[in-house]
Amino acid sequence: MKKDFVIQITRIVAMFMIIVCHLVQEFDSRYIQMTSQFFNVGVFIFILISGYLYGTKEIENPKKWLKNRLFKIMIPVYIFMIFIFGLEIFILHNFEIKYVFIYLFDLQFVFGGVQGAQHLWFLTVIMICYMITPILYQNKEKLLKNDKIILFILAILAIGLSYVQQDVGRTFMYLLLYVSAYVYRNKKSDKKKSKVWLTLAIVGLFTVRIVARKFWDGTVLYNTIVVCLTQILLAYNIYWLLNEIFKDMKIEDNALLNHLDTISYYVYITHIMFMTGPVRTMGLTKNMLVNSIVSVGLAWITGVLLYRISKGVMENDTNH
Repeated sequence: MKKDFVIQITRIVAMFMIIVCHLVQEFDSRYIQMTSQFFNVGVFIFILISGYLYGTKEIENPKKWLKNRLFKIMIPVYIFMIFIFGLEIFILHNFEIKYVFIYLFDLQFVFGGVQGAQHLWFLTVIMICYMITPILYQNKEKLLKNDKIILFILAILAIGLSYVQQDVGRTFMYLLLYVSAYVYRNKKSDKKKSKVWLTLAIVGLFTVRIVARKFWDGTVLYNTIVVCLTQILLAYNIYWLLNEIFKDMKIEDNALLNHLDTISYYVYITHIMFMTGPVRTMGLTKNMLVNSIVSVGLAWITGVLLYRISKGVMENDTNH
């Protein structure tokens, strides 16, 4: 199947934004650390891409489809966690058996994670998105007919539930983004007009964000509602910008792009352990640039290794 070049580029950009988000938090400068609030949009871009891609997927067998998604997402995590738990048992001596079950059932967003794998909370969220995808597919006609009402209800739920429990509110924010991307892929609307309105919306909301940060920083209103809504709009605008830049470029099977696209998920899994995890290399020298290069390089190497091991396991499982 022919790959979508713009989606490849967007996925790679999202991967680097997430890595940079974690890198800048290790610098001493407060202003450099603050840029992590922008680069954190990489997570939102990943969710947008997923909703957009699965918007055209036919799901005739929901159980089989979900099983395939589960294997693709979780097999690399299980392999990675064997390594992390090994470090905890034999080197760090702080192993807790409860985390085996938390990661086994992909519940780290709910119950928390271990050092070096705390960022995998995202996988709980994306699996929730995958679980509702067969429902979206089976009710696609109704969804597209009533999309504005449904998205409005999701937004209200996200805002309201944020005041009950912030993590629940954030989950509904991610669902709002996923479902909106699913709808966007299927709607035959004037996308140019949508871009104009949403560009105006993001300018307005970021103005609100600056004001809200000044007066309500640390509150649910700012930390969850304003931040998530502006990140959702920013994710859309980054995708549209990349689409405008690269949509007319004729690049077929570029080896470097294919490689980075293929290993992006695996590098995402491994990178944090070199920044804040049990094999931290960000404090290797006094030079943060050197530390950053070493950490990203190790994340790439271990990401490639994890990809190859995972591919071998999944191919072996398929053969049996």
